Amino acid sequence: MAHKTADRILEASTTVGLGPFVLAGAVDAYRPFSAAGMAEGDTCHYMINAVDSVGRPTGLFELGRATMTGGALARTLVIASSNDGARVDFPEGPKQIGLTILSASTEQLKADWQEALGLDQTGMVCYFAQSTPPAGYLKRNGAAVSRTTYARLFAKIGTTYGAGDGSTTFNLPDGRGVFDRGLDDGRGLDPDRTLGSYQESANLAHVHSIIDPGHVHATTDPGHAHGVADPGHAHGAWTDQQGWHGHTYSRTHMSGVGAGISGVLGNITDGYETLGTDGSGNHGHNVGVGASGTGIGIYASATGITIKNSATGITVNSNGSTEARPRNTAYLACIKY
Repeated sequence: MAHKTADRILEASTTVGLGPFVLAGAVDAYRPFSAAGMAEGDTCHYMINAVDSVGRPTGLFELGRATMTGGALARTLVIASSNDGARVDFPEGPKQIGLTILSASTEQLKADWQEALGLDQTGMVCYFAQSTPPAGYLKRNGAAVSRTTYARLFAKIGTTYGAGDGSTTFNLPDGRGVFDRGLDDGRGLDPDRTLGSYQESANLAHVHSIIDPGHVHATTDPGHAHGVADPGHAHGAWTDQQGWHGHTYSRTHMSGVGAGISGVLGNITDGYETLGTDGSGNHGHNVGVGASGTGIGIYASATGITIKNSATGITVNSNGSTEARPRNTAYLACIKY
């Protein structure tokens, strides 16, 4: 559906009454509505005049907004008429209906011109530095509004933001207390989002600095002792037997002389004789001592040492409020209808 405008559009019609005007072809030297690109559902501003047999206006007229419906022009908004601004009940006789220019005396006509000139802003969201929206705008507060009164806006956004009562109303988007964000539309920065979808707050993953002043643990050592058990022990010992022994030696002597003679003469010999010592001489015994385990046992004992808990002194810095937000200024969120 679009609003159309074009030059020199004028057609004849013989329609009677208050209903849609059936078009009967272009008046001489003019063009038909089809030349303006009018298609089903398109709108235009019209002028209807009742005329006499030679095409002179009779005084019955009507100006307004019409919609192409089933090949005829259905009058949807009357701006001025010979019937004090109401729809005219046209009698039989020739009429001429043309595409005209109407001043932007109402928001609807203004919107029509904006659309015709490619300046249509219906559905645009914006902000105002005032507490009430200007003409042509509604607060973006999620309210349910009439599908008929705001037909142009309903045609643009439908039930994207809520179906209202499901038949006569629809919901406006709600821009209160939130930031607007551009639809990702395939870029990949905010994927899997649909038009008009709401998104909760989140923070980018990050790290916090840690301050660690160091700490020590107090130690208590009462001392301790180990129990000792000594059952005593003995070593086996022995000696070997050396036996009796003696030593022999020899000396010279003179046979037959000196027997019973004392002094030097008695020692003169003419040969050798063998003599022996007494059997009791210096000797030793080997002594052996056998190994033996001591049997001494040392019992385990708890040390009694305790290490007391100590606060680390580590702190993790944090800051923030109840939400994540940049610096901002609050304005009234609105939508053009």
